[in-house]
Amino acid sequence: MLWFGIAAIIVGFLTILVLGPMFAIGWQIQIILFLILSVISVFIGRRFMGATDVPSDEPLLNRRNEQLIGQIVVLEEATVNGRGRARIGDSLWRVKGPDLAAGSRVRITGTDQGTLVVEAV
Repeated sequence: MLWFGIAAIIVGFLTILVLGPMFAIGWQIQIILFLILSVISVFIGRRFMGATDVPSDEPLLNRRNEQLIGQIVVLEEATVNGRGRARIGDSLWRVKGPDLAAGSRVRITGTDQGTLVVEAV
């Protein structure tokens, strides 16, 4: 949105101060000028902002499922037909794996669309 704001400020500056009363331009020309300047400012902004992309020191920060891989948890509900639930912290998570009884210890080996893939320990 910053880049659109910059384009709007430039159009306003051109309309009021530069072209002003001598060359009264209609709103149609102002809109076209705004659209052109918006595209230009977005391209320029992406070029400068894209160059400052720094790799994260915590690549799994917002990937909660992937952070859990390798942990050993206890099944809250038995897995029936490969589906069950495990308690991790204060949350219940859907799990997918072999049929096991409630209370079994399982290792999280992966994720599948929000479901944790587990194997018996």
